[in-house]
Amino acid sequence: MSRRIAIVTALATLGLVLVALTFIPPHATAQSGPLASGWVRVNYAHDWVGVNYNSSHTFWITVTDSGDSVKATAAVSTTSNGGWGDAGFDTSQGNYWSPQQPNIETGDRVYFQSDDGYTNVITVGVISGKVNAATDAVSGTVTAAWFSQTLNVECRPWGGPSTAPIKNSTAAPDGSTSYSCQWNPGTEWDILPDQDVAVMYVEPDDDRVINVFRPRLGTGQL
Repeated sequence: MSRRIAIVTALATLGLVLVALTFIPPHATAQSGPLASGWVRVNYAHDWVGVNYNSSHTFWITVTDSGDSVKATAAVSTTSNGGWGDAGFDTSQGNYWSPQQPNIETGDRVYFQSDDGYTNVITVGVISGKVNAATDAVSGTVTAAWFSQTLNVECRPWGGPSTAPIKNSTAAPDGSTSYSCQWNPGTEWDILPDQDVAVMYVEPDDDRVINVFRPRLGTGQL
């Protein structure tokens, strides 16, 4: 059934947040507005969010818990090089949150709205993972059961050299089949215990939910 949940609309004046009510499914992931190719990302390992979108636009962001209680809000402007290889922003690049940076957890929802009418909402699913430094691989499952189709998964070598490639895999949204990514230690990346591996599932509209893993010292695995 649909539920009534709060979505932040345009900040009017004096820094006040105007909250509107709308009806969306309890695990919705949907976008609308003038730029259908805009896409967003939520990193619940490091508690930041980001957008790839045309520059010189203001976005209002609201993070709620699974019970729809507001955890934090932010207002951020897109810049020409603030996104991933394009215009946009990441909240990791500054202190934007009020009252403070939220602890983004699985089950939370993140709402995005721009000054030109673009809206999007992400429900944060679960990404499990184990990094095996001995085999230079990461594997795990995705739990985001509001999707029915197999999800693409990207494994990004955030702790690796700039030449290390992104690896691609797939996973069932109900956790029934796993993703697996592996690098060649001689030609791509020899994973060390203090290096991050970012794993993200890609929603059908290209939005991403991200978790980050690294091997444990002395074990070769996370």
